[in-house]
Amino acid sequence: MFTVQTIRIAVLLVIALLYDTCSGYPSIRQKQEIASHCKGCGDFCHKCEYGVVMSSVCGISQCAKGPDEPCGGPRELFGTCGEGMRCTCNQCTGCSSENLRCSKVQNPCLRDVNIFGRWPTIM
Repeated sequence: MFTVQTIRIAVLLVIALLYDTCSGYPSIRQKQEIASHCKGCGDFCHKCEYGVVMSSVCGISQCAKGPDEPCGGPRELFGTCGEGMRCTCNQCTGCSSENLRCSKVQNPCLRDVNIFGRWPTIM
């Protein structure tokens, strides 16, 4: 009787530990969610207008982002700017070294602020 009860407790303990171990790694779930956003350029990388970059999240070649295109985000999820540009407030700024196109927005961090510099323009 004592042996059967001990075995049941041991089995329940093992199941609880395995469940905790398998669901205790949220990074696995995050990687699966991020992988759904990965879009490589594949065989068409030569057609990328602003060059090719290696995605730090996906580990695949992707087309670089151009002026005024979205970039950055958590783990560069929105993309990486092409050569000659930098990501400022999740938007590529500067001029592309590939085709010399420049961003039109001077300060993307202030694009939603009115002339008083305090209130959003949507008010």
